[in-house]
Amino acid sequence: MPLKRALAAAALVLLVASARQAAAVCTAAEVMSCCASCTASACTVNKNATVTPPSPGASCTFDFGTRDVTLASGGFVGGSSIYEIRAHKLTVGSTGKLTATGGISGPGGIITLTLGTGGFVVQTNAVATPVDVSGAGGGSLIVNADGDVTISKAISADASTDTATAGSILITAGRRSGTSIVASGSISLLGGTSGGLSAGTTTGNPSLGGTISLTAIGVLPSGKIDLENAVDVSGGTAGGGSITLTSDGDTILGVTPKSHFLFADGFGDAGSGGSIDVFAGGKIDSPAGMTQPISAVGHSAATAGNSGGSGGSITFEAESGLINLSGASTGGAIAADAASGGCGG
Repeated sequence: MPLKRALAAAALVLLVASARQAAAVCTAAEVMSCCASCTASACTVNKNATVTPPSPGASCTFDFGTRDVTLASGGFVGGSSIYEIRAHKLTVGSTGKLTATGGISGPGGIITLTLGTGGFVVQTNAVATPVDVSGAGGGSLIVNADGDVTISKAISADASTDTATAGSILITAGRRSGTSIVASGSISLLGGTSGGLSAGTTTGNPSLGGTISLTAIGVLPSGKIDLENAVDVSGGTAGGGSITLTSDGDTILGVTPKSHFLFADGFGDAGSGGSIDVFAGGKIDSPAGMTQPISAVGHSAATAGNSGGSGGSITFEAESGLINLSGASTGGAIAADAASGGCGG
């Protein structure tokens, strides 16, 4: 190889290596240097930043202070990493990413979002499943926001293989200090067929479904939950997972574009239904009528003659308002049935 060409090739290798090294991040300062355009009040992340803890099992903290952070054409790619993002507000935009996925060989990671009154927004124009902690087994997404949380595209903590367990999605809008409300927030789950929250397993999986918890804390008119998309913790032989919705204000159970609404069925070999609990300080209402089921149903046994899975549990409790759940005639049934030979829920 001629000397000039060899030198050019070597320079290119060094340039690529430097670029890769620059994208390996574990602090907000590194993200701002390599992958974002920032001011004193805002940051737009326009390149993917690879979360790279200093050692296996260690975590990274990205503290953007009081800035509003937008993941526009880039974001955080974490593998099985553990990391936290702190900011006034976090928005996942058109091609933004917020992931800690383990693929089919590793577990999902853990992402914690600690946010101010700006809250957390996943926009309608975001890519499919822009927030993802799925893996073998599923990881965890933990959101603690002092403001509103609005989600318009899918978030996944699914099991990625036929033997893995599902993960967890834990979202809190608003905050208490002792018994006092110090920040108010509401949660809205919107979007089309590419939306919703999922911490489930494949139907033939032997494992348990995951956990999804939504908590809205606030002084009226805040502290509300409005679900217009599906929440799925379906499991395998070990049973469906758990869904818990807790609001200081009203909880609205709307119209989902998917084939199920609150879904905690057990599958596999006689998997039992999971649990669905809805607690509201105000009312629990389905003003437009539910069109898809709330379900914690058990599954049949793989061997004829064996007992099937038991039905799960479904609880609705409204502290100071009515419970109005309509729509059974349009598919919005509530079911905690057992399979043949199992105990009803």
